[in-house]
Amino acid sequence: MSKKKILIVEDELITATDIKFRLEDMGYEIIGIVSDGEKAIKTALNKKPNLVLMDVGLKGDMNGIEASQKILEDGINVIYLTGHDGQKILEESNFTNVDVIKKPFDDNEFKNTIEESIGKSEAANKETIPKQPQKKPIKKPNQQKENKTAEVSKENKDTILVVEDEMITALDIKLRLEDFGYNVPGTIAYGEEAVEKADEVNPDLILMDIMLKGEMNGIEATQEIQKTKDIPIIFLTANTNKKIIENALKTTPSGYISKPFNDRELKYIIEIAIKKSKDSKN
Repeated sequence: MSKKKILIVEDELITATDIKFRLEDMGYEIIGIVSDGEKAIKTALNKKPNLVLMDVGLKGDMNGIEASQKILEDGINVIYLTGHDGQKILEESNFTNVDVIKKPFDDNEFKNTIEESIGKSEAANKETIPKQPQKKPIKKPNQQKENKTAEVSKENKDTILVVEDEMITALDIKLRLEDFGYNVPGTIAYGEEAVEKADEVNPDLILMDIMLKGEMNGIEATQEIQKTKDIPIIFLTANTNKKIIENALKTTPSGYISKPFNDRELKYIIEIAIKKSKDSKN
């Protein structure tokens, strides 16, 4: 059974991260975290989640109630997230098929409201979609080939492993990389785990923070990985200590990015590193 998909619309990154982890623990798939109304509409209409969790007080020109209007019109259920009186929010929105969860979240209320909203959405879809007579499927000559091509296309996404011990920074990097079109199997905060994960996933590239939690730092983790794997590694650091940088460069990394970095810089260095790695193996 496929996981139900949820879009998170929340402009406070710490709150968004907390929601994401709660939902994943409950078995849901998070298709994205967005922080403004315009992007929420675009993402929801494009990816068609089963549910949108919408913060009411979004920053910018469009609040959550305004953003939810087009999403609801498309038949996608919305739950408002607010620190205010939920009943007043519902009255202001004037929508009947919306639920409210008040911040801070109660675990049981959070879980039950989401399950009920998705259940109502599925029931409504069954009622509004007429059953069509069953027809014997006609096999198209190229149908199997097209399906395989779609699967291969998905599998062909370059995979990047993110090793970063600051949770907020790690999530930010993960979301950026996914926006670039990369597959990110997860984020890791410890050097020892990074070595194990690199062996398990065999990613196309690793973004490695130098200062990690635990006994093994990013430089040491890189040295361990390089003993058995030929994976391009780019160091991430806010540290300008000359000795640390010299030690990092001794591992001949594929790149070095100083924090904070912008999207263009990150994307460019990653593309060059992956291309060079692939060219050297051909």
